[in-house]
Amino acid sequence: MPTLTHLEDCVHDTPECTEEYLAVLMQAKQRLLQAMNTPLPQTQYQQFTLLLEAVIQAEDIIRVIYFRYHNHPVNSDEK
Repeated sequence: MPTLTHLEDCVHDTPECTEEYLAVLMQAKQRLLQAMNTPLPQTQYQQFTLLLEAVIQAEDIIRVIYFRYHNHPVNSDEK
């Protein structure tokens, strides 16, 4: 899992990197929520729901990794 290892290294090294990752995920979440507010076919709505859940889980993973190394929650706009 080189991607997870790279993510862990970045989150461990700099809080700024963590905030950047969370900002990207927050933007993706906002775009998904916006798209879900428009009429969509059921299958596309289900796919967006799955993507939204994946984004939320990614945010949680980043927060857990950050807390593991820094012993305090990451400072971000949305928690």
